[in-house]
Amino acid sequence: MAKIVRHKIAETVVPTIVGLYFLILDVWGDEFDFIKDNLEDHKKVFFILVSFTVALLFYRGVGDFLDSKRIDDMLKLFSSLFFSIENIIGVKKSRFSETIATLDSVDDTFERITHPKKQIKAIISQANRHFVEILQLKRDAFDFTIMRKNPITDDWYYLLSDKAWQHTEPSILLEQNSSAAHCLRTGEKLFLPDKKFAAKNGEYYLSERDKRNDCLGSVFCKSYNIKTPTGKEQFIVTITTYGVSLCGRHDRRVIDSVESMLGEFALRIELELILFSLKEWLRTQKEIQEAAKEAEKKARKEAKQRQNTKNV
Repeated sequence: MAKIVRHKIAETVVPTIVGLYFLILDVWGDEFDFIKDNLEDHKKVFFILVSFTVALLFYRGVGDFLDSKRIDDMLKLFSSLFFSIENIIGVKKSRFSETIATLDSVDDTFERITHPKKQIKAIISQANRHFVEILQLKRDAFDFTIMRKNPITDDWYYLLSDKAWQHTEPSILLEQNSSAAHCLRTGEKLFLPDKKFAAKNGEYYLSERDKRNDCLGSVFCKSYNIKTPTGKEQFIVTITTYGVSLCGRHDRRVIDSVESMLGEFALRIELELILFSLKEWLRTQKEIQEAAKEAEKKARKEAKQRQNTKNV
């Protein structure tokens, strides 16, 4: 209905019809019996048409104002996003530059220069600034978590969290109809503008914190399966707001824009999770090699002791 009312044809045709109708009543009103004999009815029709035209023009004006405001808001958000990404890159660039200047030939260059956890914290910090400051959210209204599956025990745990508060246990989330369980099952990213609506549809698990905030908020979730030479690492990244939604659930353009912004932060975190997985694999391989050397050393020592005992 809104699209019909704001359509260019409606804006042109309706005022034209009202103008022609007024002209007919004014010029030929006394000449035509069907007008002259039903003058009161024509007055009512004309009044209705004029009222509708005024309402149409008013609606169009309000719509143009809201569209303009929405565009301004989105431009501010994207401008802030570019600034945040620039800062994220700047943090990494500074660390690389400072480390390279102090490297030694015997250093493990990859180990010294790569710090995925620190970089993820920098990304989370910029995401906070972007949404908390630009959208004027309360600091506690925004949360960022990363869950990891322990490759040895297969248990899920929080690798990183933006807040120190108690989060719902990963085992509970993954057993419920949660966004995390959905992403893990499908491998697709998920953005839910309205938590309350999503919970009714079985797409989101309402935590105690959600309930304390009237179940209001939005959530973005994405799972990652990162292959390593000996297996894979699994992660689930969740960005959520409490007490306030990032956008409504009806305007597809706004939803896509907000999802795109959240996806930009998630994309940069994915790169760091790949580096984290590589570092973890290298660390594990080093431990295995060291354990093998120790076992070999111990075996040689025991063999030598048995030989000495036999010689005696």
